[in-house]
Parts: sequence; C-alpha cells; structure tokens
Amino acid sequence: MQNSRLIALCAVLAAVPQVGFSHPRPIRVPHFARANSNPNAIQNTASCAAREAPTAAPIPHLRVADLAVDSSKLNGYSASSASTLFIRQVNNGLYAGFVTLGFAIARANCAGSAILSGDVLALMQVDLTDTANSMVTPSAVIAFDVARVRNIRDSLPSMTGDDAFNALLDFANSSVVAVANAQLSCQQSGSSAVPPAMESMVAAGARLGIVTALALCFPCNQSITDDVVSFINDQLSIASDELQAFAGCIRGFNFNLFNTIPLGAPFTSLQSYVPLTGLINAVAQTILANDCTCSPS
Repeated sequence: MQNSRLIALCAVLAAVPQVGFSHPRPIRVPHFARANSNPNAIQNTASCAAREAPTAAPIPHLRVADLAVDSSKLNGYSASSASTLFIRQVNNGLYAGFVTLGFAIARANCAGSAILSGDVLALMQVDLTDTANSMVTPSAVIAFDVARVRNIRDSLPSMTGDDAFNALLDFANSSVVAVANAQLSCQQSGSSAVPPAMESMVAAGARLGIVTALALCFPCNQSITDDVVSFINDQLSIASDELQAFAGCIRGFNFNLFNTIPLGAPFTSLQSYVPLTGLINAVAQTILANDCTCSPS
C-alpha cells in the first residue's frame, strides 16, 4: 500500500542511524530432531489435544493478518495516532511472520531427507505465506527478499526437509541481518527514540517459532527428549536476552514466562507446546499494547 502516512513513516524510520548498532547472534539449529520423529506425523494440534485432554480449549494457530492497512481504517485518528497505530500493527505482524518462519524451519528439520508432502507440506506453505505477507509493508524500509521466501514456498513440493531447512535457515539469518542493516531509528526533540533493537525482536520471534514447532515433532503423549530439551532451553535463554534489548517496546511483558515452560519428562510434548504458544502470544499482545514509535510531524 502506498499512501501519505506510509511514505511519511518510511522517511522518519530511515532518517537517523541507530546508535549502538550490532548484529544479533546467528540462529543455529542442529539436525537432531529427525531421529526423534516421524516426518509424516507432525502433530495436528487440535486432534492431539482432543486425544490427550478432551476438555482442553482449542489451541489457536498463529496467523499473520493482512497488513495492507486501508487508509479509511485510520479515519478519526490524528496523523500522529494513526501512524502509531499503523506501526504497532506492522511490528506485531513482522514478529508473527518471523515466528511462522521459525515454525517452517523446525518442520523441515523434522522431515529430514524425506520429500515434503501431506500435512507437513501444507503447514509449511501456510507458514511461509504468512512470513511473506508480514514482510511486504516493512520492505519499504528494510531490504527483505520477499520474492525469495515465496520462491522457497512454491518449491517445497520438490524439496526434501533437508533442502528446505538449509534454505529457510539461511533466509531467516539473512532477514535478521537485513533488519539490523536498516539501522532503524527516529529522532524527536533531540533524543533517540524507537524502534530500537528491531533485529533482536525478529530474531527472538524466529527462535520462539522454532522451539514451539519442535515440540510438535514428538507424539503428543510422549516427552521431548533430553537433547531437544537442552536446545529449547538454550534458545529460550537467547530469545529472552534478545527481547530484553527490545524491552522499551514491550513494557509490561513478564519475562518470567521464559522460566515457566515445562520440558521433558514427566511432561508430554503437548504440555510443553501449549505454554510455548502462550509465550509467543504474550509477546504479540504486549507489542500491540505499546506505542513504540515516534510519529512523523
């Protein structure tokens, strides 16, 4: 969408170099998960929940909303508040898009050398559609390669899990670097303002997506194995640190949630998956609850 608010927003975000710029840690995922799972049995969370806990509430699938903000939806807002609302939606959509990219990376890892097909393929296509959609609007100021992720998505039916895993992990890291290289910042009244540490926010989103989808590589009534538990704990620690850098834009977020995820025996993979999903959604809700931008004049 091209409108005056978006053009003004792009100008403000691109105007001032970010102080203290540095690249976040690369996202690395070992290939262990395939030994612990049947690549064609990645869980349908609704049926999994119904078998293990018939009275449990449905587990929502995180989706990226259409980010084409119609200017008519901003009627009644001042120019300043409309811009704030707009960037909140874009920030949240971008976070969710990196989460779903993480979902796809983990699903590919679980599939291993098998050609992608069936439910795994369908889930990954949805994941990557959401990722691509989330990047369209921000690509006005961040050098996202939207065509590349769409090409990977469209090529999935002819790819093995290994092929998709390598392509998607490289795409994730290059996309995080693209956010860092944009050095997004803005300045108002002589003091540095937001958005700070956007690269940390999206890297954390990808990590949270990876560890959450890894839980679905295990039968829902079995525990996640120790090697994967160790990896998940490590990624949760890194994601927490990354979000600390973004703390000014998620005021009120409870970082103790990172320490409350039940992992490994005696907990089942479903009992791990549900609070991991809750953690993802808690971050998303806090992004939406904060006015994390300075507005164009």
